[in-house]
Amino acid sequence: MEYSFELAKNIGTLLGTASVVGYACGYLALRARSFALGTDPAFKLVDQIYVFAGVRFLVITLIVALLLSPVVLVVRSVALWLTRSLPEHLIAPVQWIALIMVATMTLVSMGILRASGLLLRDPLPSAGLESAVLGGSVGLRLGLTFASVLLAVLSALWLLNRAQSGQGALVTILAVVVALQAFLLPVYHGALFADRRVRVLSQLPPALSGLVMPVAIVDRTADQATLFGLDPSGRRGLATVEFKALDGIPILAVTSLRDFLDQVSDRRDAASGGWMQGVLVADASGAVGGGDVADDRTKFANGFYGALASYFDMVLDSIGSLGGGSTDGGELWTADLDPEGRPSELRRVGDLDDVSWPVIGADGTSYLALRGGKVVRLDADGAVVAVLAEVDDWRKLFGERSDGSILGLIRRDGEMRPALLVADGTVEVGPAPSTDEEKRALARLTQDARAYSDGRVMTVDRSARGGRGFDVFLKAQGSVVNLTDCGDDYCGQASLAPGKRRLVFVRTPPF
Repeated sequence: MEYSFELAKNIGTLLGTASVVGYACGYLALRARSFALGTDPAFKLVDQIYVFAGVRFLVITLIVALLLSPVVLVVRSVALWLTRSLPEHLIAPVQWIALIMVATMTLVSMGILRASGLLLRDPLPSAGLESAVLGGSVGLRLGLTFASVLLAVLSALWLLNRAQSGQGALVTILAVVVALQAFLLPVYHGALFADRRVRVLSQLPPALSGLVMPVAIVDRTADQATLFGLDPSGRRGLATVEFKALDGIPILAVTSLRDFLDQVSDRRDAASGGWMQGVLVADASGAVGGGDVADDRTKFANGFYGALASYFDMVLDSIGSLGGGSTDGGELWTADLDPEGRPSELRRVGDLDDVSWPVIGADGTSYLALRGGKVVRLDADGAVVAVLAEVDDWRKLFGERSDGSILGLIRRDGEMRPALLVADGTVEVGPAPSTDEEKRALARLTQDARAYSDGRVMTVDRSARGGRGFDVFLKAQGSVVNLTDCGDDYCGQASLAPGKRRLVFVRTPPF
């Protein structure tokens, strides 16, 4: 009985200590995030969000430490070998030199605190540490994270080894260095990985003035939300509103901070083109939908090591944000729908695993999709029969008209624009939106959520079965139908045929 009580007490002490550590780390991570981005919401001293942020930080740190364990073992073995090999009178000087080097690297690593208020920088940083904070520079983000964890682990092991052999000035200074490194670890996590997802609003809150669409939630507390967008003159701005002011406003999509910054950066005033209204009309009739911008991080993935780095970046970023949105591309799937919108058996079309934003062709049997930013036509069996556009900057397809022209979105001059691919292969690119109405329309078109003229709304949300993936849902007249039931797979980028009786979407396994 006494043993059981002692065990329960030890477990309680361990859990309590873990909660306190998680809380403190989460607080530092979120503070570092807000300081780096410049959002600076009104934090409360007690908030459960700190615990969740702290747990995400601890998970990421454990993953990185596990990956670094072979390096740690090698360095430790080399250090022990040097200790045994050096003459007795040289051991102390060498240890002091090593301590000075470790302390210097620790002080240099505090340079992360130089990055502050980056959301309001003009122009946005495109390289270096500040770009990494905004979600770019994948190699630098990973390098800084792995280096900071490696330095902290090696220093902690050294401190444990020295503390067992006796106290002294070296141990005291080393303990201060380790404490400083422990403080910097959650700061690095907050600045580089903590919750790099933003939630794009479908409309401006009534209490908000001075910003135009698109606007996204970039930070929040229990009572307030910090919104980011552009003012009418194109300058970046942040605004804080009470969270209750967002009641009833739909979230169009959850996307990465980097992608959202790409959407709102370098916007220019231009006169609206007449054919852009055709895109908006097509959207209202259900011929087009919404989507996500292709992830710029894929540009880094050149070769094996680049792909490996991008994979680790995706894993750490997803943990830091508790997941993201729908997939960037994958397998082509389809299903027939009954009059109530319920799907029949889902079936995969073809063997391709890298298509994105598919739509059903005007003939009703073929498919149009993007592969590597190029527009391709697929036959009924999912085989590529034609490459319709060689340029690789297409970001989304809406649908095909009866005359063979294809509506979509293309990236030009650093921003999203409506585009028309004519049957002869020429591309007509529309101007950047100039009015608030056009900006709101374009923001709606770039998201996964899609509204149809008959009142139906197709959205992408977390798996209905509680998995890690995403499902496509059709909402109509108060009812919600899960069209995909993907479980742990990522499903999205869905569209309906003009008659609303056929669904096509992209499905990607988690690994």
